[in-house]
Amino acid sequence: MITRAYVVDITPNKAKIRIPTLDGFDPSASGYTPDENLSWASILAIPGIEVDLRKGDVVIVGFQDSDIGSPIILGHLKSSISKDATKSIATLSDLNVLNTTRLPKNTTIGNLTYDQLQDAISVEPINNSDIDLLFE
Repeated sequence: MITRAYVVDITPNKAKIRIPTLDGFDPSASGYTPDENLSWASILAIPGIEVDLRKGDVVIVGFQDSDIGSPIILGHLKSSISKDATKSIATLSDLNVLNTTRLPKNTTIGNLTYDQLQDAISVEPINNSDIDLLFE
C-alpha cells in the first residue's frame, strides 16, 4: 500500500507521520490516534538530493514488507502548508542515468517536463511514446 500522510514531527533521519486512513485526522472523531502514539517513518534518501521536510508537509508513504508498522517516506508533495516548496526543483545537471531507462510521456523530473527532457538531451521517442535513454 502506498498512501498520503502528514509530517507531525521531524528528526534528521525520521519523521513522525499521521496517516489519515489509519490514524484519523479529526481529534474529536473516534479512532483518532494522539500524536505521541503515531509511527516514526524512515526517510528514503537518494544520493545528491536534499530532503527538506517540515511539520505539516504532505508525504507519500510505502510500507516495508507491507507492514503498516514499518512506514517509509518515499517522497513529498508540494503543499500550501510548506513554507519553501522550491527546495524540490530539479535541473538537468541533477539527471544522471547510468543504465538504459524508459521514461513515459507523463514524466516530470522536478520542474522539467517530458518535452523539455527530450529537447535537452536530444533523443527521439520510440514508436512516438516513451523515450529510451542510454548513458555510459
